[in-house]
Amino acid sequence: MNTKSVSNRIFDLVLILVLVPSVLWCFVTSFNLSAEINAVVIASGITLILSSLAFTFIKTAKLALAVCSAMVFLCLMLFYLEAETLTAQLEYAVNSAFDDFSKYIPVPQSITISTQKAVDATVLLSFIGCILSIIFTFSVLKLRTALPIVFISVLFAAPCFILVNTCPNIVPLFISIAALAALLIASQLHKHGGNYSAAVSAASFAVVFGVLCSVYVAVPPESFRREPWQDKLLLDLRQAVGLSLQNGETPNNGGSGNTLVDEVDLGNTGEIMQTHEVVMQVYTDTPQTLYLRGMAYASYENNKWSTLTDEQYMSCPSSGSWNPFFTDSLSGGELDMKVVTKKTEDIIYTPYYLSQKPSGISRYADMYLYNQERKKSYNLSYRTYPIAAYDGAYAGLFLNYDEIYDPTYIEYSAFAYENYTQISDELYDELRFIGRRNGLDEQREMYFDAISSYYDAESGEYDYSYNEGVAEFVREFVSSRASYSLKPSDVPQGEDIASYLLKDNGMSDAYCVHFATAAAMLLRAYGVPSRYVTGYCVNVTGNEPYTTITTDNAHAWAEYFVDGVGWVPLEATPSGFSPASAYADPIEEETKPTDTQSETQQETIQSAPSAIYITAEPTEDYGGIILSVIISAVLIFALAVTIRCVLIRAIRRKRFSTGGRNKRAVYIYRYIERCAKYSKQNIPQEIYDIGAKASFSRHKVNESELRLLTEYAERSRVELYKNSSLIKRIYYVVIKVM
Repeated sequence: MNTKSVSNRIFDLVLILVLVPSVLWCFVTSFNLSAEINAVVIASGITLILSSLAFTFIKTAKLALAVCSAMVFLCLMLFYLEAETLTAQLEYAVNSAFDDFSKYIPVPQSITISTQKAVDATVLLSFIGCILSIIFTFSVLKLRTALPIVFISVLFAAPCFILVNTCPNIVPLFISIAALAALLIASQLHKHGGNYSAAVSAASFAVVFGVLCSVYVAVPPESFRREPWQDKLLLDLRQAVGLSLQNGETPNNGGSGNTLVDEVDLGNTGEIMQTHEVVMQVYTDTPQTLYLRGMAYASYENNKWSTLTDEQYMSCPSSGSWNPFFTDSLSGGELDMKVVTKKTEDIIYTPYYLSQKPSGISRYADMYLYNQERKKSYNLSYRTYPIAAYDGAYAGLFLNYDEIYDPTYIEYSAFAYENYTQISDELYDELRFIGRRNGLDEQREMYFDAISSYYDAESGEYDYSYNEGVAEFVREFVSSRASYSLKPSDVPQGEDIASYLLKDNGMSDAYCVHFATAAAMLLRAYGVPSRYVTGYCVNVTGNEPYTTITTDNAHAWAEYFVDGVGWVPLEATPSGFSPASAYADPIEEETKPTDTQSETQQETIQSAPSAIYITAEPTEDYGGIILSVIISAVLIFALAVTIRCVLIRAIRRKRFSTGGRNKRAVYIYRYIERCAKYSKQNIPQEIYDIGAKASFSRHKVNESELRLLTEYAERSRVELYKNSSLIKRIYYVVIKVM
């Protein structure tokens, strides 16, 4: 092996050493993993050196098999010795990826596969880096091709562009692309026997990196947006693997039902991508804005909502005549609806103030109703309570005075005031300061004279108007603090969403989860029991027999407790919010009607979902950005093809014109053979004899014979192009570089 061949291989290995950590670091930066890059580089480098030495000096198949077996054994030993660490870090990596994946589910939630034990993924990434180093080195030194390297690198990079909304860190991304381009060009030069691939690969790396930097300047990463095909692919993947999205607010469309979780982390919220998946259909002919309640969350801390603790759950009244989900009151109008879900849900989504308890459900404290019989179709009867805004004279709910003195209600009311008014001292002081600065305290004084007597558990006295009045000015204030947008403003590290939204220089854009959180905690700061609720919101027009609800209707809102009524929804999201509307064919009903269903509701729904017609709000036009990206990609591809063609032709010219006459004649004759193969022409005997003489004879080819070969090679090339179609000519020029 000559010096140039050694330098070529060494440079290829350097490219691999650069590529492996860069590809892994793209994944790390996309999914916010913690890892030590130095450890990954060192582990990959040591493995690369050992594997390159092994593959370089292997001469026999038996020895190659023995070395590969030894490497596999070492990897298995490492896995065995560090199995617990690797498993924990794999769980950490998957959970971190799911945290970012959760941003593109309509209502943010937490998706986990198990209890997370690791806090970084250094060992896991080092292990993967070692395996990639072995595979990449084998591809370069033994297979002499870069295609497996490209394929594996693309597999690692694909999730970064499908599951998340932003590009990976730009430095490792550009380094990875430039290294792959250089390896591809080097492999092509190796095939043609080039001895200059090290210099050419270095130049290719620099050129591609420079082009990418130019594209970065022209199309900054802030302009990157997910395309519809990304969301469609993500949806197809979810349905294919049966990924269960945990939480009651969002349906599971890939399995037997959604899984309930105890916590919703709002610290990871980002831009929401709507997927338009059909979740359920509601049969009712009453025009209304319908809030279908899913889960309620009690405790709030560090931008996280959680359900009742075990101690709180045990203290929640669970028996008696009064129930937080139902009402026996005859006030308000009674309505009926039928709900048909596409998949079996763990929880029952219901409107407020049910008047009858559906069969086959069980109550989990006061947080949600569990779908005990795994129904996909159920009927609901409920009552309406008009909620009126304060307009100078108090106008409140139709209060149920009969239930106020029920022992069960008194017990639950005390439970609500004890558990749903909790707020940290720091957040309480911050919210009350914001309230004083913005005149909320004065509004409270204006509304009510005796603001401190809204509830006295010892005396049993109630001030029914206080909670409603506070809720009204909280709703007006919170909804005015930011604009509604599915792409919210960033929340600085260490800031609380509830207070940051309400600050003068806080969030300028937010969506439902932010407004609901701020409203719930501001209500608590003023002594009103409140909580965070997730479910679905939809406008029912009454013009169609049913209303289709999709994942785009997933919503979050606050609810507050009103004495004598129970929990009342509070919509603090600004007027810019409008529930999504869609149409789909009726969902096929699989369950049999219950005895309580009316005859009109027992009709079988005939066909399965097919086309969905989405009434979408106008979206921003990214056509110019997309066009720029496409043009840049085409230019990069064209540049790579041009560089390859120029390099191959330059090498051919040099071989034809320099070196000994026999060596030059061999190269020229090989080119003639290629032309004859593609043109399907026979090589003249005279030309064949000269080629055989140059290849196998000790006699030297003279100048006239060499000139004859050269002239015939040129004529062969011209005839090949002349007798070929346009498509074939392009193929010979660009692909075969004839």
